[in-house]
Amino acid sequence: MREKTLFDYYEISNILGSVSVPGAVHLQNNKTAAFFYRYLLEKAISVFKWKLPDHWNEDYFTYVLYLAGFVGVISTDQFGVIPQWGTLAGYNVFYAPARFLYSNPLIGSGDLLIHEDCELFKLQGDYLGIADLIGYYSGQMAALAEAVTMNATNSKLSKIFWAADQASAESFKKMFDKINNGDPAVIIDKTLKSKSEDAKHPLTWEWFNENLKENYLISDMLSDLRKLENDFCTAVGIPNANTDKRERLITDEVNANNVETSTRAARWLERLQDCAQRVNKMYSLDITVDWRYKPDDKQSFNPRPVQVRSSDI
Repeated sequence: MREKTLFDYYEISNILGSVSVPGAVHLQNNKTAAFFYRYLLEKAISVFKWKLPDHWNEDYFTYVLYLAGFVGVISTDQFGVIPQWGTLAGYNVFYAPARFLYSNPLIGSGDLLIHEDCELFKLQGDYLGIADLIGYYSGQMAALAEAVTMNATNSKLSKIFWAADQASAESFKKMFDKINNGDPAVIIDKTLKSKSEDAKHPLTWEWFNENLKENYLISDMLSDLRKLENDFCTAVGIPNANTDKRERLITDEVNANNVETSTRAARWLERLQDCAQRVNKMYSLDITVDWRYKPDDKQSFNPRPVQVRSSDI
């Protein structure tokens, strides 16, 4: 799985990249993007429910399928019929891959004819996975998540303190820490008091940002983060009901979203079920794959009651 190493060396990559491209924005090579990548991948894999042979590792099978785009099914002397990651070669009359090549230290290597010596499970018609889709949304969500943290910190910067010496500066720090920690009574030296009535002495503190509410964008950012996740869910077939519209959501809009959500995933499912039939026929297995929550299941698509207002009719 090539994508599995995507974040293994991001720290070295960032160091090397900063030399030649200082100040560049790296949406992917960071821990936040890695977090969202793993989170979204698990959500995508959860759309379908599999029934696989007991001796198969389902995690290996699904991760290879979704990241590499295909997984070969081969027969071995030691382990029986098993799924394997590999590569494709050649082409048939329809310019589709004709051969499956694999290499494993425990079973050796092989070059097999597809549909004759082995079979394949493929997610999409181009034999590619969804690593690019997950990477796109994980990068966007990481950028927003970091912006939330930055805005939360910046929204607290409201005062500037003027200190005549280091002792006064430390006193201000302790005072501010006590206030932020919720101390109901904070006692300070009277020499730190503002002397605004005396023009010879400046204020010991002043407002740096009085309009904190105007600069508090976290609510909007979290809403946008949720919208990005909903867009991803729509792309991979996970039911969602346009939650950003809330109380003005009407039934027709939910139904339209249901169709958009299920269309692409339905095509994936048809292809996977066709592959399962081929594998079952060649190896006498009983592999099945189906929706975890069927699109016609209203409860799965509408977790909350749909509210219709008279103004919407």
